Parts: sequence; C-alpha cells; structure tokens
Amino acid sequence: MEVRNKLSDIIIKKIQKSNYSDLKYNKNAMLSWFNYDLKLGLNAIENLLNIISPFVSIITGISLMIVLSPQWGWILIVTTLILSLILLIFQGKISNAASKPVMKLSSDSETFSNYNLGLLNSFKSFFFHNKNEKFKQLFYKSYENLSKDQIKQYKKLTKLNVILTVLFSISIVIVLTELAVLTSFKFYSLAIFLSLLLYSNRFSTDMGNIVLGLFGYKQSSVLLDKILEKKNLTEQKTVLEEPINKIDFENVSFSYKDIKVLENFNFSFEKNKKYLVNAPNGTGKSTLIKLISGVYDNYLGKILINDSYDQKELDQKYLRKQIGFIDNQNLIFESSLKNNITLFDENPDYKKLNSILKSLKIEFDIEEEISASKLSEGQKQKIAFARLKYSAIKFWLIDEAFDNIQKEYSQILISQLLENPNLPLFLLVTI
Repeated sequence: MEVRNKLSDIIIKKIQKSNYSDLKYNKNAMLSWFNYDLKLGLNAIENLLNIISPFVSIITGISLMIVLSPQWGWILIVTTLILSLILLIFQGKISNAASKPVMKLSSDSETFSNYNLGLLNSFKSFFFHNKNEKFKQLFYKSYENLSKDQIKQYKKLTKLNVILTVLFSISIVIVLTELAVLTSFKFYSLAIFLSLLLYSNRFSTDMGNIVLGLFGYKQSSVLLDKILEKKNLTEQKTVLEEPINKIDFENVSFSYKDIKVLENFNFSFEKNKKYLVNAPNGTGKSTLIKLISGVYDNYLGKILINDSYDQKELDQKYLRKQIGFIDNQNLIFESSLKNNITLFDENPDYKKLNSILKSLKIEFDIEEEISASKLSEGQKQKIAFARLKYSAIKFWLIDEAFDNIQKEYSQILISQLLENPNLPLFLLVTI
C-alpha cells in the first residue's frame, strides 16, 4: 500500500504541475495513469522481485541436487519440471473461477474512471476559483474508495491461491513418494533424502516464479518507467503578494493553429473599472479572456501586471487567487446546491449563500441534491455565476456566460454587473 500511495502521489503531482491546456486536451490519458498504468506499474515491481530472488536460488538448488547425487539427481529435476508444468496448466484451468472477482475489479475501475473523468472535466472550476487543494482531496477520496473494494476482491483471489498451494503440497507428497521408492532401491542414501526433498521443492517454486514473473515484468515495466519519468513540467516562476491593480496589453499578437486572432493589440484594464466587449463570434473575445487569465502564454508582445511583471513570469497559483472565470460551459456536480456553489467548502458562509441565491432567483433549497440532467441550461448558468459570486476573487472574467438565460433577465444581470459599485474591482464581460 505504501508503494501504491507513493506512485499515486507522483501521478497527482504531475497532474497538478500540468498547465491548463494539457489538462483540457489530455485528461483521458491522465486518468488512465490511475487505473491501467498504475496497476501494471505495481505489477512490474512485484514481478521484478519475483524474478531476482528465485533466479539466484534456482542455480544454487540445481547445483546442490547434482552435487548430492551426481548420477541420479537428474531424476528429481525432471520430476519437478513435470509437476511444475502440470501445476501451471491446472492454474490456467482454475483461472476461470477467478473471472467473477476479476470482472468486479474491472467494473469498479470503469466506475472510478467515469467519476474521475467528470472530476477532471470540472477542473476548470476548481482551477479558476483557487480550489486546487479541494480537487486533490476529492481525487484522493475516490481512489481510497476504489482501493477498499479492490481489497475485497483480492481476498477472493487469495482463496484460489490457497487451492494452488494445497495442490503444490500434494506435488511435494509425490516427490516424497518418489524419493522414498528410489531410496528403498538404494538410488539415494538416507543421508541425502531430506536435502534432496528440500531442493526439489525450492526448484519447483522458483521455476514457476521466474517464468511468470519475467513474462509479467516485460509487459508492464514500460508503464512503470512512464510513471517514474521525471519531466520539468513547469519552470520556476514569480509569486507575488500584491493584488492585481492593472493589466496592460502592449503590442500583443496571438495565433491559434496558424490563424492570427490578435495583432498588435494594445489596451489597459484598470482597477475599479468594468468592461463590456460586444462583438461577433470569431473576433477574439474568448482569446482575450484566456490571455488575461494566463491559460495562453504563447503570445508575442507583453502583458504587464501592475506595470512591472510580464504575465508569463508569474506563478499560476498567484493568477488563480486573483482571477476568476466562467463561460457558457456549465459544470454541475452530482451533489447539493451548496457544494456546487462553494466547491465543497467545509465551512460555508450561509448568509452569503442565501443572499446570492435570492439575487439570482435560484429556486432550490441550499441543501437540495441537484443533477445536471434535470437542470435547464439557464439554471446551470445561474449556478455557475453564483459560484463565481461566492468566491473571494476580485477580478472576474465572464465569457458569454448568460447565453442560455432568458434574454430579458440576462440584460438585467449584465446591467447589475456593470453598474453595481460593490461588485469586483475588475470586470470583463463578453456577449
């Protein structure tokens, strides 16, 4: 379990260090690290241990068997090989009995994958609300639940291993009988009887471990290498303590898939001001949002924070504390309304929550369980907006987030955002 936890921690740290674009486009591959890759990586370690020790032991055992009986030692060696082969064949036969627990493990893995795929899909909400630690806790919890059920199924598989152990004991009785017969006919002396029994038993065990261990290791070692591979995923960046008071675009150009979206763009976003961008689709509104939030950093020119720091030089954790973001991709968790808005805050501000629900006309009880499949897109957008209002972040980026709310009410929301002096220090709305 300790090795499993260490490998899991390595994978989680890799995910945390990945940039937003990697998480968005490679989330399925990342999820597979936790089930298929991790499982076979652990098998590689186990199989490697099963190879090294028996390999040395088998050479010693064969040598001693020949030394003890140079003329007739080969008889026990051949017998042990035959019995080992029979046990391996029988093991293949009874593996059918292991199909139920193995299928249950597979089903649990699918459930785990489906849940965590949804969690990874929702990472944007955690990422832009400075809730990365809560994301990590939820991931750990789901993995803990999977591990508990795996232990139950592995216990069933252990019972089958006990059956094989009993059969192996029977094979020892056969070898003992053979030794007794050969000894009675003076092939072996009584002095070497027990020694030959010991070494033939060890030889049989080692042969099985080497063949199966080597086969399993060759299949899974590449995935262990993948988990342990060290990459400099993020370079050291500056962490500021001061809040964002100003963002300046200086001759910023940006292209996406060889299509120029912005060219020599210049603008200043200042504290205590609100901005509305109203332009046709495809003119760069969403790109502007992603540049401000730090999702895209492969731009030309400069994006200066507080007249001093290029945004590329700043740590993502700092940007997440300062800049919140919502768009029209509304993420809803299969949980309570409270958890959906607070992102699973353990000590929520109920007064603030109720005030937000009232202002947005969200007609659900705060503890009510909600499901994305039962909500309209307009209801989802209201909840996503409530999530942003609940956060302590002072720089809001709202990218076409009211598309599915009734037009009359969405205009009221936009007017409130632009006119209310108590709302964030910065506000950029695209429609």
